Formats: sequence, C-alpha cells, structure tokens
Amino acid sequence: MVITHLGRGRATGEQRRVESWSRLLTSCGAEVYRVGLLSEAARTVPTPADLYRVAAGRTSPETLAWSSRLVTNRIRVIGPDLIVSVSTRAYHPTFRQLAPVVLDYVDSLAGSYRQRSDLAGSSVKGLAYAALASMHHRIEQPGRLPAVRRVAAGLFDAETLAADWFPIIAWDFRETRPETADHDFVFVGNLGYLPNVAALRFLSSAWPEFRSRLPRCTLLVAGRHPPPQVTALAARHGWTLVPDFQDIFDVLGRGLVSLAPVEHLSGISTKVLDSAAMGVAQVVTTAALRGVAPGFPAVVADGQAGFSRAAVDLLIDEPRRRDLARAGRAEMQRSYSIAKWQPWVRDLLSPSLQPHQDPDPSRSRRP
Repeated sequence: MVITHLGRGRATGEQRRVESWSRLLTSCGAEVYRVGLLSEAARTVPTPADLYRVAAGRTSPETLAWSSRLVTNRIRVIGPDLIVSVSTRAYHPTFRQLAPVVLDYVDSLAGSYRQRSDLAGSSVKGLAYAALASMHHRIEQPGRLPAVRRVAAGLFDAETLAADWFPIIAWDFRETRPETADHDFVFVGNLGYLPNVAALRFLSSAWPEFRSRLPRCTLLVAGRHPPPQVTALAARHGWTLVPDFQDIFDVLGRGLVSLAPVEHLSGISTKVLDSAAMGVAQVVTTAALRGVAPGFPAVVADGQAGFSRAAVDLLIDEPRRRDLARAGRAEMQRSYSIAKWQPWVRDLLSPSLQPHQDPDPSRSRRP
C-alpha cells in the first residue's frame, strides 16, 4: 500500500493522520510505503497541463508544488494494490492509472481555509486563505475528484463531504496519574496554528474569571512553534510554556484538567482524543466535539464565564474528575482504537473494491 502525503515537517496533524493509516494498514498485514510529495526529488516547475487541472478544479492548487510525473513514476516502481491520498493536496488523477485510490479529505480544506481567513482578517495572508477556500470549495463537490472510496476524519466533515467517517485513531493508552500533576490545567496543540492561537486568546480573556474563583490556579501550555503573541500571553498570566516536547504523555500528565476552548475547528481535535486516551478529564467547547461521535465523555461549556466556571468546578470535584477520565479512556478504547477499525480497513483492502457511490449527504456513513 502507498500513502501519499505532502510530507511537511511542521504539519503535526498531517503526520498524525499518516501514522493512523500506517499503523492500521500494517496491523491488517499490509506492507506500507509512505511517499512524501514535497521531497526535493519530487519538485519541479508546473507544466501548462498542471495549471489547467487546477484552473478546471480537477486538482488542488497545492499540487503545483510537486511533480505528478515524478511521483507517479515512483509509485509505479512500488506497484501498490491500493493508494491512500491524505488530503486533496496529495491527490492526483493520474494515481488512478496505477491502483484503486482512497481519497482521505481528512477535513474540509475549504472550511479550514475559510476559518483561517476569518482569523487573519484583511491581511495578505487572510486574502490568500480566502482564495484557497474558494478553490477548495469547488474541488470538494461530490464526484469532482473520482476515487473508489472517500473518507474524512471529522464526523461533521464526513457528513458534509458525503464521505465515510474514519476518525484519527489512538494507539497510546498509557494512563496519567493525578498525583504526578504539577499544574491544575493543561492546553496542548500546535501553537503556530491560528485556531489554537485563538483558543489561547480566549483563555487569556477568561483567565481573570479562573483566578477570581481559584486565585492560585495554574496552566501549562505545550506545543511546537509558539509565535510571539503566545509567548507574550504566557508571560502575562504566568502560564508555564513548553514549546518543545518529545512525548505528549509527559505534558498531558502534568495537568489535572485538559482544556480545549476551540471555537474554530475543521476535522477532528487530536487534543481531545489524546486527553481522553491518556485518562485526563477535560472541559471543551461545543465546537471541539464536532469531529467525534455524540456522547463523547467531556464537560461541554461555551463562553468565557461558562467555560471558566465549568473548568474550576471540575478541578475541585475530584470524584467527578476521575469518573470522567475513566469514561474517556473507555470510549477511546471502544470506538477510536486500532482494534475497532480493523474490520473496516479489511473491507477497504478487499479485492472486490467497488466504485464509490455518493450517499445521501444528510446521513453519516459510520461502521
């Protein structure tokens, strides 16, 4: 099997999705090759045919950054039985000449770029995101990019894109211990990602509410690539900032309650999945649960006053906190584990793969 992906070093979400596919396919006996498309060997100057495909909405604009000819030749040498393209940015119609293709949208890039455009405002970056959102909206229309199967990581996006729901899965179920925590609250995520920056601004505005109820409460903020504004927020409020870490278990275990005040989400929140898998109770906004199945174990609260009140209440209610942590781990093992999704991927690997049929967009296709 071949997994095509952009291969960006800073894209932790993409890396996690590729790892999900790789572990699941390998667990079912497949030999997996990962093909990073932005390697120097795959870069070239776009041809007129490349530009035409983008203009016609047959490929995403990001495909202009890599050579479909070189990548196709590389895949042909491997000779796969199945190709999984992780996002439309890593898909090209020529792949279908080599093997059946599963197009993994991961999330709606149109929605993701639109959210980032809103957050960036009328800056040059905001306008660029708006243009990308418009282009991706067109190529995400059903049937625009043919594939034997289309999937998405977030439940809401799967329903919107008329795709199968295949969430990001967990394989690390080490359990954190409350007695080892040295902070009350913890926030984890790629700190260079605009929606996470917005979430920390939300926490900054809500922090006086936290402190009014719990004057000595502490927060650990952990994630790669913190921009100056995140560093400034941490310094202003006395938050502990951990910009680089080798193991997410080490930082999640330092907090008693995980916070996910996400107001802008496309796809599925890995911070929510990781906190649950490792037994950390959490308080989240409604938007943070858009990617998971209904009933996910977490305290849901919106608005600064409601969120801060819910977070402090959960922190001081130890029995409830422990019950919620246990429920989160159980849900992850039951519904988001390798064992849960092996039957689904075995069906995907079946030699009797049939062309993908568009379902009723109003219904989610869940296993």
